[in-house]
Amino acid sequence: MDIFQPDTTESIEDRLTSLEKRFLMHNHADGITQPVFVGKTNQGTANIVIPTTAGILGENVSNGDALYIKSDGKIYKCSSQTQAEVDGFVGIANRDGIAGETSDFVVYGTKTDYSGLTPGTVYYLSDTPGKLSTSAGTIEKKVAIAFSENALLIKNSF
Repeated sequence: MDIFQPDTTESIEDRLTSLEKRFLMHNHADGITQPVFVGKTNQGTANIVIPTTAGILGENVSNGDALYIKSDGKIYKCSSQTQAEVDGFVGIANRDGIAGETSDFVVYGTKTDYSGLTPGTVYYLSDTPGKLSTSAGTIEKKVAIAFSENALLIKNSF
């Protein structure tokens, strides 16, 4: 099964079972390890399941911001300026959110609400918190690749 071009003869339950085996694990500073896949969203493309998760925001974020989990367990805008942020990268904000609220983000998979992307272009964390760039920041971390003018394939590791 291909997560992005699913077998249409496969039931949604079978696809979800397969995806559940692809949990990303996050290690907290206090030694606790937890899975970060907790849900799904469709984002307008029929029959595509996109892993998302949610967390309490430590600051205001905008749709499309790169995010990381800080040592306090909250979600913040991620940059490539420190190893802690690069290592804590968890995904891309799925909507605008304000500090203190629970907001969701795409852990891996497609995010299709962009415009003007160049297919095949790799995106990195930048030195500007929350922003992606086509060139590496201080610490190189590839996080996505454009596969159409409006869609990024988000990956936590390349």
